Amino acid sequence: MIKNRRRAKPRGKPFQKGDDLRRGKNGALCNEAAIYGTTYRNCLARMMPPEELAKTVVRAAKAGRVWAIQMIHDDAVGLPTQPVNINGDKGLTIRVVQVKDKNGNGNTGI
Repeated sequence: MIKNRRRAKPRGKPFQKGDDLRRGKNGALCNEAAIYGTTYRNCLARMMPPEELAKTVVRAAKAGRVWAIQMIHDDAVGLPTQPVNINGDKGLTIRVVQVKDKNGNGNTGI
């Protein structure tokens, strides 16, 4: 026998668009962490301009460094916003590419 259940009344203020002190402006980060990250990136950019960084990464990729190839791929193609899940009759083909350096060693730089 199921008893009549009362719905709980909503507590607190209803959701409103716009600024709300209860929501962080930096997402899940506290203000200190957001400021630190921004300051860190700005200091890195001053120490190594983006053009110099790009040349360094391209040189490393041409030398067969996997981390550099991955970095260029991620920047050019992008990363998925969420994991991809395939169910049912749909098939998925995955091509595995092994990168070798000039000495014949595979997957260097990991």
